[in-house]
Amino acid sequence: GVALVGSAPTRTLIVGNGAILPADELGYTLAAPSGFAAPGGAFVANGGAPANLHSIAMDTGSTGSRAGNLLIASDDLDTPSKPVALAGEVWNHAAPSTETPAIVTAASLDFGTHAPGGFADLAAFAHNIGYGAFQAELDVYAADLAGDARFSIVGGFAPSFVGVLPGTWTIHFDDVAAADGIYSATFTLHTRDPFGLEGNTALADLVFSLAAEVSGGAVGATFADAGPVVTGFVSLAPNPTPGTVTIRFSVARTQALDLKIYDVSGRLVRAMAAGARERGTHTLDWDGRDDGGRGLGAGIYFARLVAEDLVQTRKIVRIQ
Repeated sequence: GVALVGSAPTRTLIVGNGAILPADELGYTLAAPSGFAAPGGAFVANGGAPANLHSIAMDTGSTGSRAGNLLIASDDLDTPSKPVALAGEVWNHAAPSTETPAIVTAASLDFGTHAPGGFADLAAFAHNIGYGAFQAELDVYAADLAGDARFSIVGGFAPSFVGVLPGTWTIHFDDVAAADGIYSATFTLHTRDPFGLEGNTALADLVFSLAAEVSGGAVGATFADAGPVVTGFVSLAPNPTPGTVTIRFSVARTQALDLKIYDVSGRLVRAMAAGARERGTHTLDWDGRDDGGRGLGAGIYFARLVAEDLVQTRKIVRIQ
């Protein structure tokens, strides 16, 4: 069968002595082919006695097909060597990500700032990075949507097995009679390896921070600000950008945090914020300059947010 990398699959080999008493004992040894393991040493099976049970293991240190014959070498004059065919496959675990090709487990869906009637639905994606012949499908089996009730999953949540193509869930923001303000929520996809594969396990959640800002909302409507649901990035826009990127992040409770920008080599280029931030949604603009005021070139940069119980990194792409 199929086992996942790092698991410990075994099958039971039954060796008995079917001779009718009085009978000679059967002596034998086991020799496993490459990719498998069998117990060493010499064994004895007595006629009329219960059969011996041997645990045969398959190596799961790397992916690929396994096949070969295990040999039972015995003192049975009629069948001194008996082959037992072994076969199996080893697959990688599924690799959940909100984007491709890098593995990222948190993302932002920013609906932008609009008057009621101007908001479009956005898609949340679940990718299975590296999926191929020897990798398990990604089982996206459940979802949570916590925060402002104006956000919803179009058509409700449907589980999905993700292979080559990403799983897609459409998120809607209900702006009917919405008052001016920033609305936020968190959409979480729960993932795992498929059941039935040896070594299957729970995998990382994919977490999407949702934000929408109503400007020019309904006159007389009230905005019930429940505050940010979680601490983390809300959006980085525009991204890619030739100029300034606006970084929005939320703070669930007043706490110390810092926000820094790094280049692809890991070098700190700009310290954006440090110290205590109050509960709420905060906005900072990065103009593409380092701490010395020098303009940085096109390329990939990373915004890193560190709070008391959180470390998040988001990619910023600067273009000419």
